[in-house]
Amino acid sequence: MRQIKYYLFSLKYKSSIDFIFAIGNKGRECFERTVFESRRIFDWGYFTEAKEVHQKPYQIENKQDVNLIYVGRLTKSKGILKLVKNCKELENEFSSLTIIGDGAERKNLEEMIGDSLKYKYLGTKPNKEVLDAISRADLMVLPSTGKDGWGAVINESLMLGVPVIASNYCGASVLLDGDVRGEVFSVEKDNLLPVLKKWVEKGKYTEGDRGKIIAWSKKNISGRAAANYFLDVINFTYNNELGIPRAPWLSDICYY
Repeated sequence: MRQIKYYLFSLKYKSSIDFIFAIGNKGRECFERTVFESRRIFDWGYFTEAKEVHQKPYQIENKQDVNLIYVGRLTKSKGILKLVKNCKELENEFSSLTIIGDGAERKNLEEMIGDSLKYKYLGTKPNKEVLDAISRADLMVLPSTGKDGWGAVINESLMLGVPVIASNYCGASVLLDGDVRGEVFSVEKDNLLPVLKKWVEKGKYTEGDRGKIIAWSKKNISGRAAANYFLDVINFTYNNELGIPRAPWLSDICYY
């Protein structure tokens, strides 16, 4: 029904639309199914800026004991219970899982983790405290099983030099390269466990590894990077500049 809706929308308005910014890994696909020209569709996203906490030096404590973190609503579509279930199969391989957020699955979550010291449920926290918690973690996990338009916590993690595991239902999964910045698992293939195990076994990142993620983030997903890309689209559209602009964060992306 949505495809029919946008098809009718495009027939009515496409002559008045010069370009479209499509958000997330499914945004472009959605508009390409209509009669909009692909050269008028440009990838877009959400953007965050580095905070002071990003500049704190990262101290390596133990190469093997990885600290995991989840930030988001505690709902079925966010996959939090599935994440804990998978973590219980790897309890001897990671140090802790910190969970920040609230929602309908809170009671079930608390029953599932019980009094285990492996799991630290903090409830909701102010944004500054959330960023500080992310900065102390080694791996962010966003296991959404429902469609997420983007997922700005992925940006925040990368800006802090923290790699991310996210499902292919997260729009911001396009920011992950499968190598340094993190990896995408498939909801359809239900392969979160092997992907999680792989990254837990990699151990803690060095300060240099985290620095590479931070440098990439500042270059490709900062407000300045997005603004420059926006201006490139404007110049391409109205000043007849050659070469279709490509979103900077997609320059080395592998699609899953």
